[in-house]
Amino acid sequence: MAPQILKQLMQAIQERRVAVIRYGDQHRIRVVEPHVIYGNREGAVIVECYQTGGHVQDERPLPSWKLFRLMKIRSAALLNTCFETRLAAGFDPRRQEYLKGLIAMVDTPASRTPEPGPF
Repeated sequence: MAPQILKQLMQAIQERRVAVIRYGDQHRIRVVEPHVIYGNREGAVIVECYQTGGHVQDERPLPSWKLFRLMKIRSAALLNTCFETRLAAGFDPRRQEYLKGLIAMVDTPASRTPEPGPF
């Protein structure tokens, strides 16, 4: 099931769409804005998300940044809601963790190509 979930989350990142995931053995959902998928030093594939709703395992209030292991995500579905890259909330596309094992990352305003004008 992980390849299909990876494909869905990569689409969410590319289109900057909000996703709903079920994680681990929990039956409750989490509403997330996936920003990055990368392989960590231990070889696990990590999905870094800005969680805005749903179940919270720890005591950190939402919204907050969460790391999810891809292999523990049981299901994922994309919503029709889009999000903006959360630079003001601390997203830094230059973080060292991303460099060696980057799989997918949201674009940032600086990396977007402007639309060609009429002239």
